[in-house]
Formats: sequence, C-alpha cells, structure tokens
Amino acid sequence: TAYGDPDNLLVVESHVVDDLIGTAILSSESALMVHRVVVHPAAADTLLMVRCDFTLTLQIIGNLLVNAARYSPAGSLIEVSSNFDDGIVQITVADRGPGVADDELELLFRPLARGRSALTSPTGTGMGLAIARTFALAQHGDVIYSARAGGGAEFRLELPSASQHQLSLAQEPTNIGPSS
Repeated sequence: TAYGDPDNLLVVESHVVDDLIGTAILSSESALMVHRVVVHPAAADTLLMVRCDFTLTLQIIGNLLVNAARYSPAGSLIEVSSNFDDGIVQITVADRGPGVADDELELLFRPLARGRSALTSPTGTGMGLAIARTFALAQHGDVIYSARAGGGAEFRLELPSASQHQLSLAQEPTNIGPSS
C-alpha cells in the first residue's frame, strides 16, 4: 500500500517489530558504543507486527536511539521496549539523560530547535526529532515525549498494528486444509 502523493510514495507493508528494533540498533551501533542497550520485547508469546515503511521507521527508531545516546551519560542504560495497545504498536526508547525542561517542550519537535542541554553536545542539528515525528505522521502514527520516572526521557513511537489482534505464538494452530 502506498500513501501520499504519487511523487512521494511510502512503501507500507507488515513488519516484525523485533526485526525493526534489532536492525535500528545495529545501524546505530557507533552512537551506542558507550552505552548499555537493553531490549524488553513484548510478551514472550506475542509476535508484534506493524504496518509501516521499513526505511522510514528505521530512521525514526535510529534517531530516537542516537538522541538517547547523545544526551545520556556514557555507560548509562538505554532501554527499548515494545507494546500493543488498542490497534497501535508502541516502540519506546528510554534513557537516563537530563530529559526535557518544561519550558522547552514546545520546541521539542520543531526543526532546527535545540534545547539548553544540547549546548554541551558538539553534534546534532536539531532535525532528528522533527524528522522522526514527520516520518511517523506520514505513516498515520506519532512520536510522543514523556519525562521518565526517576529522571531521563522516554520517546514513544506509535504506529498502526498490522492487525487488530497481534499473533499469539501460544495459540493453537489453525487447520487451513480439509480435515482428515
């Protein structure tokens, strides 16, 4: 399925969430080298599937991972989790950096805007979160910020699920052919 105008088509297909997360972590490896990254997958018996453009979604998750690495102390933990709620797949990247000051929240997803904590970071353009949200919105999703309990930031990518009911690996197989 393609969304958008004919000059700017997205290739939207079903993808396994764990594959997206794993690929994004590998592609962001250089930024994550001085951090511990822990992935908390959805329930062990659930295979989360999302409807998305693979390349754009990798960019979103990659931007969230790189920001978490850039703004949290070396050696700190970056956690990635996935969840399914009411037809929406959620992928959350959480860090223990400074978070976002209340008076800077309105700038968070604005292109070229950088907060005070960015003044100590020699890299970055202020485009990562703006791009992430734009790519999510183009896929009928969003990127949402929340302050993390105990300090830090949580950025949650929300995208439409590939189905209303995620595949439970514990379910009995369905017999498709004629019964014997």
